[in-house]
Amino acid sequence: MPRPRPTLVASAGPAVALAAALLASCAAPRGSQAALSPGSHLSAVDGARLRYHVHGSGPPIIVHPGGPGLTSAYIRMPELERHFTLVYLDPVGTGDSDRLARGQYTLERYATDLDGIRAALGLERTWVLGHSYGGVVAQVWASSRPDRVKGLLLVATTPRIDPEWGKDMEAHMKAFSGQPWYAGAVAAFPDLAASKDDASFTAALRRLIPFGFADYTARRAEFDPTIARYDATLEPNLPLPNGPDAPFDLRPRLSRIRAPTLILVGRHDFNCGPTYAEEMRRGITGARVVTFERSGHMPQVEETEAFVAAVRDFLAAHP
Repeated sequence: MPRPRPTLVASAGPAVALAAALLASCAAPRGSQAALSPGSHLSAVDGARLRYHVHGSGPPIIVHPGGPGLTSAYIRMPELERHFTLVYLDPVGTGDSDRLARGQYTLERYATDLDGIRAALGLERTWVLGHSYGGVVAQVWASSRPDRVKGLLLVATTPRIDPEWGKDMEAHMKAFSGQPWYAGAVAAFPDLAASKDDASFTAALRRLIPFGFADYTARRAEFDPTIARYDATLEPNLPLPNGPDAPFDLRPRLSRIRAPTLILVGRHDFNCGPTYAEEMRRGITGARVVTFERSGHMPQVEETEAFVAAVRDFLAAHP
């Protein structure tokens, strides 16, 4: 049965040698060749060293993971790397990136670091893909530095976290109450709040991740490897439950974003669903929404083929 498509709201002469050189320059990612070479790199930004990982080939896209406090390990997208150079950032406070003092993990700091990585890569403007909380960071960055944005890919994210958002999330979570993993996932919440270190925080978070899939029960073998790559840091999340900036509402500043923007949302996303995608679409001039009918919070995993096609089509339309 075909998968449903996402809904779209030898020596050569001088001339030959010149043509070959032009083609090579078009195919190569722009920016610093060393900074964009495959592998892991460290870059100093605003007094802190940030780790990032380069994979793939083609035009560069900086990828900011969710969280706060998550490394980029879970968001690796090999299928997308066949078409683009993906620069996966481990945000400050995660992985091998430097740690900050409590209270310094703010949206503005993450946005500053994102722009610092852009500069370190030698990119005057860049595409950014932000997943979940990373999409929130991307909105802050793009609305405060619109001249440095080539385009945005906002995946499973929201422009606000407030009491209404919290109630909506709770209602969507209760819809999973008949699933065999539900009781264990709900029981992870007090463990998350009581976490004292990164290991306990990560363990509790992994127990919650099934809420992020439209059908974890039927596709558990597919999704468990992604859950196993979740690597979280406690400190950027304090105070719990939603991080140091919550509540927040970015809707008043979305009109400052002028770059092409694609919003990718799962129909069954429990905390960043179509309601929030539509709010971002209304706020960002010319933004488009692609809805994945068989996905929750992880459309890049749940409907990989359609996800890659949507990103490729959008970037092809905005070279």
